[in-house]
Amino acid sequence: MGASESKLVFKQGIFRLSEEKDIPADDPYWARFWELPESSEDVFSLFTPADIRRIRDHALSNFETLLLSVTSRLTVLKNHPSFPDPELAPDRDALNCVRILTRLLPFVYEAEHLEEWEEKFFWTRRKKRTREAQVAAEVLFDEAQAEDLDQTAPRATGFEDAKPLAEELIDNLLELLFYTNFTIPPLPTAKSKVSYSIWQSGVGCNTSMGSTKELENNRCEILRLLLTLTGKAMYMPSSLLPMQATNSYLPGSQRSVKWAPEMLVLFWEALQCNKRFRSFIIDSNRSHDFVILCIFYAIEYKSDPSKQGVVRMCIFIMQTMSVEPNFGQSLNTKFEAQETLPQSIRIPAFRGSYADFLIMSIHTLITASKGKLNTVYPALLAIINNIAPHVEHLSPSSCSKLLQLFSSMSAPSFLLANETNHTLLSSVLESINSILEHQFTKNPFLVYAILKYRKRFEAVREFTLESGQQEIERQNERRKSSSGSHEFVGSPVLSASEEEHPVSSDTRSPLGRIPEENSPFSIGGDEDSDDEGEGRDTPAQDSPSVQTSRRPSISSVIEESVPLQLRGMSEKARGKMPAGQPSFSRQNSMTSQSSLSAAFPTSSSGFTPTTAWLESWLAELPLHTILTIVSAIAPHVPEAAFRSASSPEARTLISNLPSFLEDPAIHTIVSEPSPVRVHSFEWSALSMGWYESLLWGFIFSSEMVVGTASGATPGTVGVWNGTSIKLFKVQEAAAQGPTLLAPKGAVDAVGSNLVQRIGNLSFRRSSTQESQTSSRPPSIREV
Repeated sequence: MGASESKLVFKQGIFRLSEEKDIPADDPYWARFWELPESSEDVFSLFTPADIRRIRDHALSNFETLLLSVTSRLTVLKNHPSFPDPELAPDRDALNCVRILTRLLPFVYEAEHLEEWEEKFFWTRRKKRTREAQVAAEVLFDEAQAEDLDQTAPRATGFEDAKPLAEELIDNLLELLFYTNFTIPPLPTAKSKVSYSIWQSGVGCNTSMGSTKELENNRCEILRLLLTLTGKAMYMPSSLLPMQATNSYLPGSQRSVKWAPEMLVLFWEALQCNKRFRSFIIDSNRSHDFVILCIFYAIEYKSDPSKQGVVRMCIFIMQTMSVEPNFGQSLNTKFEAQETLPQSIRIPAFRGSYADFLIMSIHTLITASKGKLNTVYPALLAIINNIAPHVEHLSPSSCSKLLQLFSSMSAPSFLLANETNHTLLSSVLESINSILEHQFTKNPFLVYAILKYRKRFEAVREFTLESGQQEIERQNERRKSSSGSHEFVGSPVLSASEEEHPVSSDTRSPLGRIPEENSPFSIGGDEDSDDEGEGRDTPAQDSPSVQTSRRPSISSVIEESVPLQLRGMSEKARGKMPAGQPSFSRQNSMTSQSSLSAAFPTSSSGFTPTTAWLESWLAELPLHTILTIVSAIAPHVPEAAFRSASSPEARTLISNLPSFLEDPAIHTIVSEPSPVRVHSFEWSALSMGWYESLLWGFIFSSEMVVGTASGATPGTVGVWNGTSIKLFKVQEAAAQGPTLLAPKGAVDAVGSNLVQRIGNLSFRRSSTQESQTSSRPPSIREV
């Protein structure tokens, strides 16, 4: 339809749809819709949004007939024995039917008043002309109503029961994806026109069937219609989807990571759906490369609001891989060539395993994200939990990071700031317990770090609201007496303290930098040094940090019959306690209890800590294993061993720590460890809402710029442009003026010609990069 005359005829036919009522289904007029267009651009440019809405709202019967006609024609062509034949069954007609449906369906989904009609029209069982009746007409379906199926009278001659229209359309499209000479080349072994063969070589297929540009274009047309058929979610208000209550932005069409979200989505789907693929990735140690890739994108974009969806997906991918035992074991491999990594994820003077690198990177994500990732803290800690039973020979640095996380999450300001923050502390403790119970002798640096933090663990066991109040007041006073550049906001500072004061590996071990003061809550220094650098980050407390997250359960299942003071121990540990051993108790003074309301004003989330709330979880913290090991080792260790990890006493202690396995209390714990608990990623209504909005955001942004424009994805037609998207908001950027590489209007031909002539010059690439940097594509935001 290159000539202007044929385009005019097609446009007049579109006008007739809205001007003339009830055009008969057997009118030859309908054939122009699959005979005249020559490309997707013809269909999408001449079928304007205004035209489609006018037909849909004022001539619904013609709208129905058009949908039925192109669907029926597509079915006839697919079933024709000569398809694709230029004369008898041309593939051009089939492609035009696909294009018409792709253009119309988004406008069906956007119309709320047509929901009932849509359900009846697409998903109600129908009557279909018999084979004999098809000889007389190409339109296969009559106007029978759904209720006719319920009648007990004999069926009319010439008709038989048929699938719902949408179901049959999907079946036809799936067959067309594997149709000889239409989407796949002729195969010598094929017994029919439809051959379900894998297009490209890969896992499970060693050879590629080959292809041509025409076949690949046809595949894209069919896939685009299938995608459009499933795109109804974009026209559902976000209130109908349990989406996360955040203001995070979905990724737009940014050139730097345009391919990354799509590849990560595909990789994550394959991990979840294909067990063989997951085993192949993990058993072949290719998982190391994907871990580094996910860490890179998570750290690189942790502070970018437009890419929070990518960051979360990277975290969930690592959690999905971490549930496999072989994954945790493979992380014990030494990490070579760390210096080749991008600067953003490189760790200075790093010498350790992949497990060390992963733990230290998780510490960075938690402490340096300024609270933007608080909803995925449970998933990050679940990764550590899943690999904990398998990690060996953790380095001093990673042990220090793990204990710093414990220190920060056991701070009173963190525990009392939110109703569910204690579950994060419990998760950290579970991971430490798991390492001790399963790999005690192979992780002496962790045991040494625990001994240095022993006062903090004991303080958590004896924690009360009164002691928490006193500690918070002490921290407030210290901040007031400092420079005053930071205000206390009632939440802990999860900061990367070690990165701010780097020490070369040949001077001092990281464990030597763990301070120890008289106050039990001053260990770790995470709260006391807000003004020591710009890296001090405060997680946001605008909403509950765990309540709104997509997290697996990280709290132990405790039977109600167990006394509160013993619930933090395993069942075996409780059974091995000496008979008659008194249970400790914690009780706030009456003065403290009466002043709680004044000491802890209601937070922005509406939470006020109470004694009953504290007692409901404090005794259940899994501290028994740690405190047992501390009580068994600490009395035999000279105080000088704790002053510096590089001292002779400390080195002697670390080398002798595995020998403490002979201690009866420690031997009991290690010989009968608690069962390994796997924290899998669990889909929920909340996570499905997040994922659906993220996925459709990627799809919409990739189709937003039409393929003929500069910088557009080749072949895009703007399927959803001009429709009323409800799942997210589309914010159009200011229009950019014409440039040499992005010409507009009348200068298109001249600009294209000039670009082709000078395309071999070196400055073209730099000019392109500058143009991409200066332009701001439309952004997509959740609502």
